[in-house]
Amino acid sequence: MRPGRGRPAPAQGARAAGLRASSGLLDRLLRGRGWVLCIGLLLVGIVFLNVRVLELDRSTTAAAERAKVLKRENAALRLRAAELGSSERIQAAAAEQGLVWPEPGRVRYLRSQTGVDARRAAAHVRGGRSAKVP
Repeated sequence: MRPGRGRPAPAQGARAAGLRASSGLLDRLLRGRGWVLCIGLLLVGIVFLNVRVLELDRSTTAAAERAKVLKRENAALRLRAAELGSSERIQAAAAEQGLVWPEPGRVRYLRSQTGVDARRAAAHVRGGRSAKVP
């Protein structure tokens, strides 16, 4: 034997023997087919989860873009509705058609008569012929 390469001291020898025994068991566990399959399945699961996260991110981004487009459309439609509903525009359109404001005191309300008004309206629609109204 070469000097310094003799047997280890007893305390070191016991520790080394314990390591060899546990490393042998660990080696057998890690090299077994079951563990390889289990680790492979875990890796496939991680890849699958990452793909799903990317798909969800893409769909979330698409939904956010669609929401932005719809908000812009809603703002444009609200602006158009405000323009169409402005009293100045309505008064100008009425004036173009020859409509004028009634004089004060000339505004009156009509009372409806059940059945009579419907028959009169139907007669006007049908060109003078009265129609039966249920």
